[in-house]
Amino acid sequence: MTRITYWRSLCFRVPALVFVLFLLLAIGFMRGLDFVVRQSYEDFETRQVTRDVARARAGLRSFEGHLRTSVGDWAPWDDTYRFMSGAEPGYLASNLGVSSLTNIHVDFIAFERFDRTVVASEAIDPVTHAPTGFPDAAFTGYATLLASLNHANPDSVASGLVALPRGPALVAARVITNTDRNMPPNGVLVMGRYISDDEAADLKRLTVLDVKLLEVPPDSEVEPNKVDVTFASTASVVGRVVLEDVQGRPVLAISVDRPREGLGYALRTLTYAGWSLMAFVVLFGIGMSVTLELSVLRRVARLHAQVSSIGSAGRRRWNVEVHGSDELAELAVGLNSALRRLEETELALQHAADHDPLTDVANRRRFEQDAVRELEERRREGGSCSLVLLDADEFKSINDTYGHHSGDKVLVWLARTLRSTMRSYASVARLGGDEFAVLMPHTGREAAQAAVERLVSRLELGVCMCDGEAIRVGVSTGVATSPEDGESLEELITSADRALYASKGPRPRGT
Repeated sequence: MTRITYWRSLCFRVPALVFVLFLLLAIGFMRGLDFVVRQSYEDFETRQVTRDVARARAGLRSFEGHLRTSVGDWAPWDDTYRFMSGAEPGYLASNLGVSSLTNIHVDFIAFERFDRTVVASEAIDPVTHAPTGFPDAAFTGYATLLASLNHANPDSVASGLVALPRGPALVAARVITNTDRNMPPNGVLVMGRYISDDEAADLKRLTVLDVKLLEVPPDSEVEPNKVDVTFASTASVVGRVVLEDVQGRPVLAISVDRPREGLGYALRTLTYAGWSLMAFVVLFGIGMSVTLELSVLRRVARLHAQVSSIGSAGRRRWNVEVHGSDELAELAVGLNSALRRLEETELALQHAADHDPLTDVANRRRFEQDAVRELEERRREGGSCSLVLLDADEFKSINDTYGHHSGDKVLVWLARTLRSTMRSYASVARLGGDEFAVLMPHTGREAAQAAVERLVSRLELGVCMCDGEAIRVGVSTGVATSPEDGESLEELITSADRALYASKGPRPRGT
């Protein structure tokens, strides 16, 4: 009886021991897999939120660029110059007021002489847009910014973050000169925009991110410009970077909160897989347990490999592939949706970096890149390409007569006419002010002149309607062709510029 009892006991013990062994192995495997997935997602989410913070910083820089554009439109203007010289008594009533600041998205503006004497200033509350008055004490906050201006250079401009009594602000300053820049500068124009809830909301819309802008005390002991990533919970990960003002002191923190949707899907998938693995161990034994384990492991490993490859150096993938209809497939769908939004946001930021914000044609930076690339191709393969420079006739008179708002509409109308008149392969760009350029690949001088004549004829037949006023716009043009007029961009611009001013007739030209 003893021997029979022993063998019966052994027959029960061995399967139980085998079952317990594989159960422990399964539990250990799932815990290890959980650790690997969590670590992989943390690495991936760290890279993602770091890129999100970089996009948020780029969006804030675009606000600063808008401010530089606004101060660049007002400072080199004859009316502003005459006002600073005491010869334009109606300037403030015509141009300075709550509506003017609201239209250009500016919270305060000041006209200063080089000795820091304030000639005029205006300020509005960033929330209510009611006039608040501009405190003179605030001017000490950006003395460093104003000190960086070159008073002898009519194009000198400086901008950056400044800590003011009301809070951090983006400030841009530029020396004041006349439109033609042939008179010595006679003061400094300062424009500023507080970092308020409106800016945070605009930044959210621009970047499609959960962005917060937080004021940082100047005496805080933090490391500026370093992205800190914190896994606040299983639901979100936070990226934060502290920015410096123009004096090198911490002043503003950008915080981006990214939901950890992928991790939640992964953890739920691992939970279901673990219970399934336990069930198969109980019902089907070692064989089915191993089969389930390998099946889940392969799918998760494949997902991990695809997720890890996204954004890696030399490889740019915008989707992951997981077959099936379970939570792992839902995770892939959610991740692919997030990646598509990321791609759309990056394309929008790239478009904003390459195009003029007013006319939506290429800006100077994009134009120079296209032109250099086209000229290099022509040097390798031969052939011609032409450059057309043009500016609006009497544009200053339009601004003086109808105002800057109508002047902007004229520039938009002129850019639209240019794009519709020129061939589809031509590159149209705004170089600044009322100056435009057209790069025409594979085009000789005669064809370029014909295109210019078509444009002139079309402008003569049309008018720009601005607030009920019909404004007729003429242009002066200059054409240069490579290689006859030069093989470098600088040579072509010089030749076209010379032809443009020759078409205007003899007149003094600004510096």
